[in-house]
Amino acid sequence: MAQTGTTTIPLRSATRDRVKSLKRGGESYDSVIRKLLDEYDRGN
Repeated sequence: MAQTGTTTIPLRSATRDRVKSLKRGGESYDSVIRKLLDEYDRGN
């Protein structure tokens, strides 16, 4: 999927650190957050 733009989301440092800990290799924050959202959608 091509990126059409980027934005900034204000987060607490602790939240950013938790997301960062889920990154693997060169994985982007966008990819990690999308995976989290997919898991959330499956649970609802």
